[in-house]
Amino acid sequence: MIHLTVYSDFEKTIEEFKTNMQCESTAPNTLEINDPAVKGVFFYGKTSMDVAYFYFDIEILETIEISRAASVKGVWTLSLSHGETVDANPESGTPQKRPVNGAEFHNLKKNETFTLHPGGALRFSSFRLHPHFYYLCEVKVYKRFPFLKNKSSLAYHEIMDKNMLVFFHAAFDQNPNSPFFKLTVESITHSVLALFLDTLEQRHVDSQDNHYPDEFINKMLNSRSLFTNFKTPPSLEVLSKFVGMGRSQTNELFKLVFGKTPHQFFTDLRMSEAKNLIVNGKHTITEIAVFLGFASQSHFSKAFKGYYGILPKKMQLIALNKS
Repeated sequence: MIHLTVYSDFEKTIEEFKTNMQCESTAPNTLEINDPAVKGVFFYGKTSMDVAYFYFDIEILETIEISRAASVKGVWTLSLSHGETVDANPESGTPQKRPVNGAEFHNLKKNETFTLHPGGALRFSSFRLHPHFYYLCEVKVYKRFPFLKNKSSLAYHEIMDKNMLVFFHAAFDQNPNSPFFKLTVESITHSVLALFLDTLEQRHVDSQDNHYPDEFINKMLNSRSLFTNFKTPPSLEVLSKFVGMGRSQTNELFKLVFGKTPHQFFTDLRMSEAKNLIVNGKHTITEIAVFLGFASQSHFSKAFKGYYGILPKKMQLIALNKS
């Protein structure tokens, strides 16, 4: 099993990957990974705004253990992932595929280790924001986001919306051999970062210090793995046991990290999956309703329209006409 470490120093991370995986340089700052455990592409760099970035587009062939090293003082990390990963079912322990769509912004000081199992395919990027970045911004970042000056550890999670996903995937669609590759990726990186910070601002995050240790914040971030069943959300009791805190503390920390209650988070994931299945066009509305655990097609249609403002059948027709 390969063990990799992602450091706050992105150059150290690059050397880690070069040392532990079979990589070949195919363009400036671009590596093609052709390892028995992982296949894919990895590219990296630093923007004019002092944001270090790297992007992965990988397929997991063997089990990989990844450690996220503690953040350096003053450094915040934005990690984004989209695709499909394989997790052990928390109830049966058997592997099962789980859709992944999330952006995490944190300054955690405690190392975290997680495992990627064979069968997953993931696009992942990580941006390192050093303090100098905030002074280069035209906007008064510290005034808009006072929590950036906090000494305590914090983490915020958001589901990437359509606009953020468009920019995110655009980075992977660029030609690494193009003379404008670095400029384009730099622009995309800044755009994704700006979209995320705008989303975070809408949550009205204040400057209040967090009093929860890194251990519990990491566990709360990992609690996303409990939301694999689109028919039923995990109960607060299950979440509390997973994180290792009381119910009221679990609910409070969940709202801090995810910006919503567990039930609201489940609804967002469920409706996002519903939209993906509808646009995909491979299933009928009735099949989707059953898969997501709705009592009937009419119940699903009512819930979908209440969430998106459009009936699922109409969205499906629009998607078919576009294709």
